Amino acid sequence: MEGLVVVTGANGHIGNNLCRQLLEEGYTVRGTVRSLDKAPDLDMEFVEADVLENLCWDNVLKGAVGLFHLATIYATSGDGQLILDTANQGTENVLRAAAKEGIKRVVYTSSVAAIGSSPKGVV
Repeated sequence: MEGLVVVTGANGHIGNNLCRQLLEEGYTVRGTVRSLDKAPDLDMEFVEADVLENLCWDNVLKGAVGLFHLATIYATSGDGQLILDTANQGTENVLRAAAKEGIKRVVYTSSVAAIGSSPKGVV
């Protein structure tokens, strides 16, 4: 795939490693972070974006040919509503904007927060 790819959640563990690999492979990468002061030290473009804010995504995705949607919030406190809102509404916001922008290649990942976990030793 040639052209610009966008990685949401570029400062997370998976996002950071994916950005590094994409850059090594020669891709042009734009990464999203909720705060620019949390952007990893990588030679690429970063933009502030929050998956729960649907108005910013047209600009974030402008000119992109691919999207890797990794952004999620995992909070260990509270009732879990923020996790669900990020996974559901946040993903819908990003995917709707990608469709509007005409992005044809999307990779979406989730986390253990989406399916829960088993007690240690239980499969």
